[in-house]
Amino acid sequence: METRTCSFRSISACSEAETVEKKSRFICRLVPIDDPFQTEDVLLRIRHDYPGARHYCWACLIRSENGLLERYSDDGEPSGTAGLPILAVLKNSGLQNLMAVVVRYFGGTLLGTGGLVRAYTQTVQLALSQADMVDYIYCRRLRIEIDYNLYGYFEKNLRPYMLIVNDSRFTTSVTIDGWLPVEKQPAFEQEIMEASGGKAVIEYMEQAFMPD
Repeated sequence: METRTCSFRSISACSEAETVEKKSRFICRLVPIDDPFQTEDVLLRIRHDYPGARHYCWACLIRSENGLLERYSDDGEPSGTAGLPILAVLKNSGLQNLMAVVVRYFGGTLLGTGGLVRAYTQTVQLALSQADMVDYIYCRRLRIEIDYNLYGYFEKNLRPYMLIVNDSRFTTSVTIDGWLPVEKQPAFEQEIMEASGGKAVIEYMEQAFMPD
């Protein structure tokens, strides 16, 4: 997984917007995705929701091990008038892990190259302006075991390091399961080991981007 960038921003949920240009309807749906194989499912859903349209043009930006994966389709519109403008808006937004599909219902009047580029661009921009954003932070899941006498210190001084605490279990010791931003890992480890006199046990598990 790509780790050089420890955070990125995306949309938190689907967002839609519609514009009309010379009686042609342009409807944009933004969808958060994290795998290129999801694009087919997204297209199937929007074709079901908006049947009978002339075009279903789209673009996506998805994180991968080799950087950002870019894909797009003009779906029958003149080359360069739909997919690429949609992609350009996504790239300029600074967001990642999202797909934009723009449905066009033809209104009977040809818009020309410039008109198409403008219509697809403006529709995606409008959908983005209405979308809710969320930051994703690259984290490592930890399982931490500490003595009872350290739990109060953990809650006050160490818990703020963690992005998410999933569970705390109290048996013969205290076991805490949660997600720690990788950028904070060195400082967290140093402080918990100093506070516990080296007795804290840390089990390292999976790594993933988690919503902030």
